[in-house]
Amino acid sequence: MKGTPPPPISRDEIRARQVAVASDITALGLDGLLIWSSSGSSLDSFGNAFYLTNHYSPVPRVNVDIQPFMTGWGQTAIVLTADAQTIVVSENADIRHDLIVTDRVMASRDVYAETVAALRAAGLERARIGLVGASCMPVAAWRRISEALPHLQFEDADEVLFRRRMLKSPGELDLMRHASAIGCEIQNSMMSLALPGANDLDLALAGMTTCMEHGAVLWDFAFASGPASGHGYWCRMPPWDRERCYEHGDIIHPDAYGAFDGYFFDLQRTRIAGDDPSSGLRWLLDGVVGVVEALCDASRAGVSAADVAKLKSTWLGDYGYTDPAGEHSLVGKEIMEPLDAVGHGMGLGFELPWVDTASPWILEPSMTIALEVYLSEPGVGTVAFEHVLVVTEGAPEILTTGCPSVWW
Repeated sequence: MKGTPPPPISRDEIRARQVAVASDITALGLDGLLIWSSSGSSLDSFGNAFYLTNHYSPVPRVNVDIQPFMTGWGQTAIVLTADAQTIVVSENADIRHDLIVTDRVMASRDVYAETVAALRAAGLERARIGLVGASCMPVAAWRRISEALPHLQFEDADEVLFRRRMLKSPGELDLMRHASAIGCEIQNSMMSLALPGANDLDLALAGMTTCMEHGAVLWDFAFASGPASGHGYWCRMPPWDRERCYEHGDIIHPDAYGAFDGYFFDLQRTRIAGDDPSSGLRWLLDGVVGVVEALCDASRAGVSAADVAKLKSTWLGDYGYTDPAGEHSLVGKEIMEPLDAVGHGMGLGFELPWVDTASPWILEPSMTIALEVYLSEPGVGTVAFEHVLVVTEGAPEILTTGCPSVWW
């Protein structure tokens, strides 16, 4: 992998985000927003706070409240007013004040009580405000805030930041390109070892080493291989087999996802141990690559995400692939249930648009999307393939060509 990493998002751009979201607040007739996020080990829910203020705390989300010693650890609250004033509420003051873009930091071991104080400090204790991040907000936090501020009116406002984060700036696109290049290097290091006699642990160690060497943060590897390869992932901790060695003909399809400077990579490939698949398995492998490439080519500005998703069944029908589920459950057959969705937005985590047959979104330039498909066959297993792309005014820009599509 060549090239100097792109610079972080500038303070000016982050401040411009705050002003833009404040205009959204005004347009919705709200007085402000309460944005809830988590940090530490929770790469799935740090994005909103990071997007608006560049704040990330390494304190893990412990999910245990012990008053008065620690309440809401690993949680972050952002108060944003309609005039673009921001308050970051942190579980401690030992944070990167030099990096955060905010008007004020309020820190306390009791994040919930401090959030109440921040809302009061912003003059919002009797206001009508939007709540962003309810899905990661503990019920304990909601109760404490609601009881302390009974006249505060909340409305769901996730859509405000969903919409803003969906369209990437030039700086964000550069970071997404770099993150995807790291994802390719991680997969290359793993796939190169997917040979008879190796095992999932060998691949995981190689992937983790590559990830750390490039300054990225791993969220997880989700493996399925050999007898378990019919599953998309195999549910265990760790999510890979530390002992079983690959045998000739085993299917191996690790999914690798994490972030560089907050921006995500997500990539999956399939290899057959020994690189000598049967004709039937080769047909399945060629099909999963072919359908994802067709989905990528269809991902153009002005096209609906639903139409992209519908193309999967049309393309596979023409290819001759038949859904193995039919009208019957696959439970107990050691292959996965088919997925309706074929992809999702990517940025500071998994974002919009969701690429599903029921999706309402129209693709726009500067959206970054991961497209992935699994194909299964009873008695054979499951194969998987994934690309990440940028929607442009013309043909999409594929960010994950640095990892070969074909390993057989």
